[in-house]
Amino acid sequence: MIALVLGFNCLVALGGGYLAWRLWRWRRALARWADQCSAWEASLRDGGREGFSPTRVLPGLATILGWRQRYAYGQLFWGQAQQLIRFVTVLMTILRWLVPPRRRATLATRLGRPWHRRKRRSL
Repeated sequence: MIALVLGFNCLVALGGGYLAWRLWRWRRALARWADQCSAWEASLRDGGREGFSPTRVLPGLATILGWRQRYAYGQLFWGQAQQLIRFVTVLMTILRWLVPPRRRATLATRLGRPWHRRKRRSL
């Protein structure tokens, strides 16, 4: 029994060590990527690259601003739609409580009654 517990403990320790190693490698890769992004942003700001001026960057920034505005409008519209759906759901629940359900005549309820045909009126 003790050997089983010790073996399981070693297995958990090995798994935790592997997970820590993978997270450490992932952190290093993300740090490298963040350094590259900040260097790229600094070169954009300073105009370090040839043929890359702020006049060429501004149309791209305007496009991104337009996308952000459209996204914000979409979020606003989606929030209003969700509010409307919630309101209709609450209204339907209240109506179910207030208005009793109508009893529909089904075949099972009709079988208990005699079947009468309506007499046709002659002209």
